Amino acid sequence: MNGSATFTGLTALADMLAGLDWPTLAESSGVGVWIGDPDDGDHAGAGMTESVVVVSQPESPEQEWATIGTFARKEQFAAVVVVTSLIPGRTCREVICRIQELTQAVEGAVRDAARLLPQSSISPVADLAEAGVVGIGISSPAWSVQPTQEGYGGRAVIRVGFQARI
Repeated sequence: MNGSATFTGLTALADMLAGLDWPTLAESSGVGVWIGDPDDGDHAGAGMTESVVVVSQPESPEQEWATIGTFARKEQFAAVVVVTSLIPGRTCREVICRIQELTQAVEGAVRDAARLLPQSSISPVADLAEAGVVGIGISSPAWSVQPTQEGYGGRAVIRVGFQARI
């Protein structure tokens, strides 16, 4: 086992989101999901009009040492998920509705994972549980919509919090 659950937490979250059936939209080239930089040219320039990206840098890793039989520690950290929709020709209202739809899918996946963690052998949370993650939760999205040269585009930033005992 690794000395920190942050590595597995972020990669398992990205894998879980990549496995979702994303709501389709005729004008969309599909929802790209990856871990890394939301503005990564290799992904963003590949014709993707919508994306969900787990930023590859955990926020605020906090640790608390405790004795749990043998020496162990409690770790709390957060992952940032960036949801982007840049479909040409969309109105501001259409982009708001689409960002809401995509963020609801992320929230649903995290809520399902939180419910499944006690039954740790069930996919998609088996990797999280094996890494020592005992809790996962989500914050309200911070979002914005701006005009572009081809209509409107939007982005939401969501914090996903983790608790682990390692």
